[in-house]
Amino acid sequence: KPGGGPMWKLAPSNLQTDEDLLLQALRHGLLLRDIPKEFLRQDFLQRAVQGNAQLYLELTQQWQRQFPLALEAVVAPDSNSQIHHRALQHCPSLQHHRQAVLAICDRGDVSFLQELLPNSQFCDDLEVMLLAIARD
Repeated sequence: KPGGGPMWKLAPSNLQTDEDLLLQALRHGLLLRDIPKEFLRQDFLQRAVQGNAQLYLELTQQWQRQFPLALEAVVAPDSNSQIHHRALQHCPSLQHHRQAVLAICDRGDVSFLQELLPNSQFCDDLEVMLLAIARD
């Protein structure tokens, strides 16, 4: 539930600082603003975004500009067009990363693909083109 729901608030403070429990809560709706500040570090945020790509949109621009975080958000299985647009806005070099391009071809917006692929180094990549053609 947004904000973590009542169950999160019931957890004792020692459990609210357990990384695994915190990651699980973030997967299920806890907002980043509700996590203890000591968890605002790149390795933890990358793992959080892997489990819930939508969290990338909650990050400050400073964090969104971090290439590893933007990449995790784009390649996460639940990424979407909004996340792809934002990540590429902050990290344009993602368009040269094959894993990111594959994810965008698989889950991205078709019009965005039409902008991205014509000048891409991946136009001759069979797997990329199969995904792109299947989306169109």
